[in-house]
Order: sequence, then C-alpha cells, then structure tokens
Amino acid sequence: MAARLIGLVLGLLIAAAGWIVVRPLVGDIGPAVPGLDLGDFEGLRALIGWGALALGGLAVVVNLWPTRGGGRSRSASQGRQIIFADDPPVATPVAAPVAMPAPAPRPAPAPVALAPANAAVAQPVRRDLPPVAPGPDPQGPPQETFGQLRAALKVKAREEKWDEAAEMLRRLPKLALTHQDRMVAAQDLGDFCRSQGRIDDAAEAYGHALSYARLLHDIEPADPVAAADLAGALINVGDMAADEGRIDAALGAYEDAVALRRRLIADHGARRLDRRALSIALERLADAREDRGHRVRALDLYRESVELAGALAAEDPQRYGAELQGARTRLSELEARLSV
Repeated sequence: MAARLIGLVLGLLIAAAGWIVVRPLVGDIGPAVPGLDLGDFEGLRALIGWGALALGGLAVVVNLWPTRGGGRSRSASQGRQIIFADDPPVATPVAAPVAMPAPAPRPAPAPVALAPANAAVAQPVRRDLPPVAPGPDPQGPPQETFGQLRAALKVKAREEKWDEAAEMLRRLPKLALTHQDRMVAAQDLGDFCRSQGRIDDAAEAYGHALSYARLLHDIEPADPVAAADLAGALINVGDMAADEGRIDAALGAYEDAVALRRRLIADHGARRLDRRALSIALERLADAREDRGHRVRALDLYRESVELAGALAAEDPQRYGAELQGARTRLSELEARLSV
C-alpha cells in the first residue's frame, strides 16, 4: 500500500511538471501556471512536456489499477472468522463421494535393527531452553498458563467476542516462556488482525512469527514440527505480500514453503496433513505464478495440487471433497484461459 501511494504521488508530480512545460503551447486550456524557460531545450518543449504528462499519467493509472488476482485475495476482509494455524480442516458435506483410483501400495519398511542393550543412547535435542517460570504461590490462586489463555482465546474468537479476544491477545505474549510460544502468539495476533481487516498489523505480526519460526528451524533443522511451522509462517507472509501486490515477494515465500513441504514428505512420510499442506502451498504458488504471467508453470503446479487433493478426497471424501472440487474448478479456469 505504501509503495502504491509513493508511486501515485510521483506520478502526479511528473504530470504536473509536464503540464508546466507544455502549458504555453495549448493557449488558454486548463489552469494557468507560471511559464518555464527551457533555455537551449526550448525546441524540445512539446516533446518534453507531453512526454512527462504521459509518463506521469501512466504512473497514476498503474498505481490506481487493481492488482491481478485480486479475486483470489485471502485477506480477512472476506470474513471475520479466525482460522488458527493448528485448527484441523473442517469437514464439509459433499453431494457424492468422489471416485478416485486407490493409491498404489507402498512397500513395507525394512525391519529396523535394534542396538545392543549397552549401546549409548543419544539424548534428544531440546527445541528451546526457556527460563524457569516461578511456581504458583501455594497460598494464592493458580497462575494462568499460556496454553490455558490460548484455549480461552479460541473460544472467544469462535463466539465472535472480539473485544475480549483482543484483550487476551495483549496478554498472551507476556505468558510466553519459549520461542515456540512467542511464535504462536505472533501468529495468533496476525490471524486476528487479518480477520479484522487490519492488514498492516497482520503483516507485521506475521513477520514476527516468521522470525521466530526461522530461529526454531535453525536450532533444529531436522525437526519436522519446526519445518512445518516455518512453512506455515512463509505462507502467511506470502499471502500478505500477494494482497499488497508484491508478487515477487509472495513468489519467494511460496517457493520456500513448497520446498519445505516437499522435504517434510520425503523425510518423514506422506502423512495426510502434510500432503494437504503441500497441496495448499502449491496452489498459492500457482496463483502467484499466474499473476506474474507464468501460466504454463502455474498450470503444472495446479495439476500437482489437484492430484494431491484427489488422493486426499479418495481417502476422506467428507473432509476433503470440497477442497478437491475447488481445486478442479481453478484448474479448469486456467486451462480455459490458456486455450484462448
């Protein structure tokens, strides 16, 4: 939004300068302005003036023109419901089960050789080293925990009690004891601001969440939870960039998220939630590719997303059938545009 405002102001300034130059050539048309002596360039007055007017006008039009893909904007102005990052997918009824071929059987894993009883056992790496929180006063009421407050926050959000939810969000970071808690608190704040249409605040909160997610992933690169959290944070940052028309930034975030999701499936197996997350990330990347004009590459990404959605719908039509129908619709629309 700030970039658009700056571009609009610059366009107006350039157009105004062009009008000052070209004003002596048009007689009494338009508002009178002081003349400008071009000196040795007087013979080029018409070219300079009209060129500046055209350039300024073009800049104004470009910055006022809505961005492509605006119909796919995922900003919360479309609805006030908050979808928390760790909420499970909502089951939606479908008209009829989607007939899909059964996935090919996967080979059974090889037996794992057990280590000798006296072998040294590797100690797990802790994701975070939080400070030790003071215990509750035995004589006083029990202290509220981060998890308890967040659970209450979800209840208030689902009841659409926004004032109470906002007050809880202000308290939530104060109860965070780990980087994981701080990331979740920032993520929840971003989700809340996005649902209220406060896009700038949402983008800032998502940026904080991404910083914590990167830190956790750097601490434990092999941790699937840290990788999934980072991929989710990248998707949110990419959505904000796409809504603001910063397509290159959105592309970078989506591509990183897709790479993380692919690696998760390759390293830890094709779990259902991971496949769904990859399908969503592919769809986001395809949207950005289409907005950039890379329609053939977008088509390949849409097809891969539909393939994943189809496999999920075959396993659970009630939960994933509607997502498959939506993905197929978007794929058909893009195929139709490419065939024109």
